[in-house]
Amino acid sequence: MFAKIEKDNNGLITHAYYIFDPTASPGNFPGILVNDGIIDELIRQDSSAVIDSYFWDDDYPAVMPKTTNPATISGQTLSNLPIPCTVSFPELGQEYEITDGEETFVIEVPGTYAVTVKSVKYLDKSFEMVVT
Repeated sequence: MFAKIEKDNNGLITHAYYIFDPTASPGNFPGILVNDGIIDELIRQDSSAVIDSYFWDDDYPAVMPKTTNPATISGQTLSNLPIPCTVSFPELGQEYEITDGEETFVIEVPGTYAVTVKSVKYLDKSFEMVVT
């Protein structure tokens, strides 16, 4: 068996494939089964929700589950940001690449803004930023 993973530019898994060895008996495939069947789960469910919960880690190499995003918000400051990450404000049509752990945003128009923090190794995290 050979497992092939395709990732997008952000490191998110977009496709997972099996190539089976026809000489292997069922349930006894030569090769690797990455992280206790995660690839099986990805293929069976064909779900972006499942795919978005894992990432390909080149350090191992293996499919790894994403962990809880540590980002926090206080006023207009986002802290504990994973490095690197992308912070987006959909209503404003703005997206920022962050390379340090904290960022203060200056928004002058009062309102409530959705903010999303995305990182390859962490689950997406969304906040509401209230500007008075």
